[in-house]
Amino acid sequence: MRKGSVWRRQKAAVVVTRKLPDSIETRMCELFDTRLNLDDKPMSQSDLAEAARVADVMVPTVTDQIDRGVLSQSGERLKLIAISATASTISTSRPRFSAASP
Repeated sequence: MRKGSVWRRQKAAVVVTRKLPDSIETRMCELFDTRLNLDDKPMSQSDLAEAARVADVMVPTVTDQIDRGVLSQSGERLKLIAISATASTISTSRPRFSAASP
């Protein structure tokens, strides 16, 4: 880089396939060029393929069908698929381990 020049990094394009908590969506929009699914309806295979074509990062849910057909249409930009999963109920009848375990 030449002396006195400025290097500006373009924001990563992120496609979020379903609704995330507001605080997370807000922060993602601050940091990235973020496309949200405002309808919060499952994306079709063609919508997922389009997302894979335009995104640097896709944030699908575990129910999205990210298969060979979708990935075969991804562009050179797609670098990461960060799956979003939330456990709404966790049931534990007994601990699986204790702090005293070796």
